[in-house]
Amino acid sequence: MNSLDPRSVKYENEKLILKEKYLIMKDTDIMAKVSKNQKTLILCLMNDVIEKEKIIQNIWGKNPSGSKEKNYNQLVFQTRSLLVKQGFPSDLIMTIHRYGLCFNKFFLNINKKSYDGDEDGKYTPGADTQL
Repeated sequence: MNSLDPRSVKYENEKLILKEKYLIMKDTDIMAKVSKNQKTLILCLMNDVIEKEKIIQNIWGKNPSGSKEKNYNQLVFQTRSLLVKQGFPSDLIMTIHRYGLCFNKFFLNINKKSYDGDEDGKYTPGADTQL
């Protein structure tokens, strides 16, 4: 059984709300309807489960399968594409090479006055943001 149960989840942080089938960016009209597996992926990242193998186990279980790696890559690609299409920043979900994924912590920690999204959906620090 999966260790994260996405059936009736509500998760919230400074910038994002995951409520049932929707990921919502606070203080905006940006939201995306996500699939069951996309929801579990997002829930993993929100709970700092970032290792690829642990994400795969939470989504598809512990049984070894060569297709899980391909399914994982497709799920990440489809999730990123969906979120960008709905107006989320293109680098909200970041790859940690040969390890896994994480949310862009810079985005999650900035206040709304510091957010300046460019036309590519990437964020750049505002004048009052210190790096």
